[in-house]
Amino acid sequence: IRLNKSIRRVVSLATEQGTQYDWQGGVGPQNQIVSFSAICAHKMSHPSVQVSFINYRPEEVQYAGHDNRFHRRSNVIYCCSEGSVYDPAEGGRVLGGPAPNPLAAILLEHDPQTDHLFAVGVAGKSMFASYFETFGHRLELEFKNQVVDQAVEDAAEVIPLESYCARQVLC
Repeated sequence: IRLNKSIRRVVSLATEQGTQYDWQGGVGPQNQIVSFSAICAHKMSHPSVQVSFINYRPEEVQYAGHDNRFHRRSNVIYCCSEGSVYDPAEGGRVLGGPAPNPLAAILLEHDPQTDHLFAVGVAGKSMFASYFETFGHRLELEFKNQVVDQAVEDAAEVIPLESYCARQVLC
């Protein structure tokens, strides 16, 4: 996600289990590029070829916060499946809804010489093992590949959600 502002600060976060970690902020020429796992930290809603309930929302949206009041904000990641809302400028911090953890942050490095981005790790609670255990068989059928849970070792193409997914559910 290329945010509309520079994110140059370290954000301290914690998982539901109390594990502390630091998110390093944005990368790129203006420190505006951030990345998160698109697996919701609540019930693992995720984009598929058919539909996505989790989306980045640059426009202003309304959501229920942890204070049981309605809030309006732009530039959030919103999972319409159960109403979890995350702040991508704060390391995927949960703003509202039932998600018990921030979104897992994909750690990026930027090469200014080539303007290439590299995903080099994950910060926060990774949902990958339980995700592949739960959805692996469907993914094997969808992608016609028996090794959907292997790490990418060379290069992976980044595809905009609107090009990958037939329908985005916006709430």
